[in-house]
Amino acid sequence: MSDSNVYQASMQAIAGQLNGLFVGHAPDGSSFRGGELALDQISPDLDRLVQLSQQAGEQTARYLEDGSLVEQEAAEYKLLDQAGAQLRVANELLVQAAAASQAAESGTAGGIGQFRAADSATLIVAVDELARAIAQPLDIPIQAVRGEDDLPEDQDSARVFLARESAASLRSISRQASKIGGEAAQTLLAFNPETLKLGASILGKDVVTWLEETVQSVMVVVRKVIASALELIAQAYDWVVRMLGKDLEDQAKAKVIAWLEDLKKDFAGKDGKTLVEELVTRVFAIDAIQKDVLNWTSTTKAELGALHQATRDVQSLSQKYLQKSNQVSHFLQGIGLVRMVPLPFLKLPQAQAVIAALVTALMAYVLYTGYDHVDSGKITFFNKFGVRIPDRVAGVHKTVETALKV
Repeated sequence: MSDSNVYQASMQAIAGQLNGLFVGHAPDGSSFRGGELALDQISPDLDRLVQLSQQAGEQTARYLEDGSLVEQEAAEYKLLDQAGAQLRVANELLVQAAAASQAAESGTAGGIGQFRAADSATLIVAVDELARAIAQPLDIPIQAVRGEDDLPEDQDSARVFLARESAASLRSISRQASKIGGEAAQTLLAFNPETLKLGASILGKDVVTWLEETVQSVMVVVRKVIASALELIAQAYDWVVRMLGKDLEDQAKAKVIAWLEDLKKDFAGKDGKTLVEELVTRVFAIDAIQKDVLNWTSTTKAELGALHQATRDVQSLSQKYLQKSNQVSHFLQGIGLVRMVPLPFLKLPQAQAVIAALVTALMAYVLYTGYDHVDSGKITFFNKFGVRIPDRVAGVHKTVETALKV
């Protein structure tokens, strides 16, 4: 992979250019940022916004294929962060477009130059947040786990402690997968079955085409603003697909829809969160993993240092997954805000299907990467999911197995 210093310099440059967008000029010639900007005058900045976010995402996404395992995992964090920030920018643009459309319909806007941004200050805040996400180093933002002083000082106690911490990490990951996966499921269950199936069939490469069709129904004066917002949403979708693995995008989404349909039959009347709890229990099988861990820790002759390192590793796994899944939760909240914008085209089948596709992909990511954190191995993934999902971390099962040289 390319030199990290070159990558970081590129990210800083892109962030700087984003910070320079949407600058207006007062009658006296002075410049300002955050005041009223005529929608017909910001087209170049919208083009640049879309180009810069695409450029940054592509550079980060390359680490998913060509980077080390550490770089791949760090790229996931950063793409999730960027995708969520892009969604917030898209939401602000759609809010601007809605305000302009309402002004046109009420007759309060006399001409194209009078279509003013409803609150460009909030748009700029969102753009600057995107710039900060892009400028962040390619790193794994994990909270500190227990220090060396908290670890047992004898081998027998260390073996018991490792088993206990493994169980705690497994429970934490499972609870979090149920919680965030449940949030996605609640949204998906609000769609009719036809929209869900259609969303599952939409591939990342087709999203822009689908969204472009919806733009034809909106007013000319806000079409550019809306088109830019939709391109940012399409990019965010692509980053999620890259994390899933482009080759299995349709399989992953179809699997999630099939799981939900099966669970709805088995647990009629239950809400999405309950359904996902049952799904996680079935798929993650943490009791079986913990049984292996107990067997290994009770018989291992591993040295104290190896036991301590394995303990730190399993502790960090739950922290890592918490961070990733919380980013997905924020992403889902952003999708909810987009759906609330009062623009009629968002109710069109094409727009609804794309939103369903995005939420389905996010749910697949939450479940797949959750399983990656409790277990490991492409063969196991295939047996569980029917697809060879990316294996980017050594999960609890693999970590303990390797450390104890089973």
